[in-house]
Amino acid sequence: MNKLRMALGDSSDKPLYVETIPRRGYCLLIQPEVSNRAGNHALAASSPSQAEAHSGIAGPFRFSRTDLWVVLGAIGLILAGILIGAGFMKLWMSHAATLPTHSLALLVVRILEQALL
Repeated sequence: MNKLRMALGDSSDKPLYVETIPRRGYCLLIQPEVSNRAGNHALAASSPSQAEAHSGIAGPFRFSRTDLWVVLGAIGLILAGILIGAGFMKLWMSHAATLPTHSLALLVVRILEQALL
């Protein structure tokens, strides 16, 4: 309890935060505030409108700026994969179009024969 009082700048003679009740324990003298954000004590003291301005996105889903960048990065990687896949498909289709039709048909027939036998 002494370490807690030292961290809070409190004393047992004139308590501001924690009062000692003899033979019973301790009593918290302030009303605690619940926050879902870890380690950001500056926002707890500010007004709710300032907290919403700092929190990235306001609304039913609240994301931190780090979460927002992770989501945007994942979307960017998915789009890059789609574009690369479309490029490979276009290259493959243009290469397949240059092959004579009959040799492509023979290749498909041979593959089907091997698969069935």
